[in-house]
Amino acid sequence: MTFFQIECFNSVANYLNFTTAAKSLFITQPSLSRQIASLEKELGVKLIFRDKHTVRLTPAGNVFFKEFHDINKTINRSLEKVKLADQGFAGNLSIGCLETINVGMFFPDLIAKFTQEYPNIKISVERGGFKYLREKLQEGVFDIIFTLSLDIYKSPGILIKNVHRRKGCIVMSVKNKLANKGFLISDLRDEPLIIYSEQESPGVFSKALKTAKAHGFNNIMQVQNLETILSYFELGMGFSLLDKSIGEHIKTDLKFFDLPENEAIYYAVCAYKEDNLNTTVPLFLDIIR
Repeated sequence: MTFFQIECFNSVANYLNFTTAAKSLFITQPSLSRQIASLEKELGVKLIFRDKHTVRLTPAGNVFFKEFHDINKTINRSLEKVKLADQGFAGNLSIGCLETINVGMFFPDLIAKFTQEYPNIKISVERGGFKYLREKLQEGVFDIIFTLSLDIYKSPGILIKNVHRRKGCIVMSVKNKLANKGFLISDLRDEPLIIYSEQESPGVFSKALKTAKAHGFNNIMQVQNLETILSYFELGMGFSLLDKSIGEHIKTDLKFFDLPENEAIYYAVCAYKEDNLNTTVPLFLDIIR
């Protein structure tokens, strides 16, 4: 049984006229008759009753028409999706977002605009740390990640697009003894500075170390994730150098103190693999202005 035989049968069932059905398929009437006869022989049932005056479906033909009419519609929808996917207008787009930045100020607008223009593209979003996002991007689990320029700028084969200007600052819990009184940056020299480890993010680690050296911060603790930083904060211990927006999406009460402008500015970026063949990626990048 071939798709063409099913198409021949569906055409006859629709028109109940072999001549009209043959014309719709751009074949001769005898050729159409042979296709139907071959299909009936293979199935071992009579599908169409035909005499000099009448063409009608048999009971088996009615069941066959209903079942394969639905299947044919499914096949056509699938073929249409394949064509749309090839053009980038359908498919799946997987996005990772860094846990330490509040993407709320730009991400929802990007997603809303993208889904309005490309409603057939399914988007999945997941939060994660620096290393997790980088690894999953390289593995192809994520098509795009939103992270910091500090973390991604030296990654081979990765391209970036600036999305939003960010500002880093000194962050500590309100439980810290220094949080509720005015202090100089020099007062923090012996306070534990909790930063992301070099393994977690070489770029962020290097930037934090440079800032620490510039201000004489001597007590440096390296950790792997945001949860560990916040755990120290809950104990009223230490401070960190984090994105200023972090307080907008976590429950811990924090205090923020500005760093000098030349130490604080970086970008939230959209990063993607240069050799990613997912055709939805360039469509999403076009949304970012």
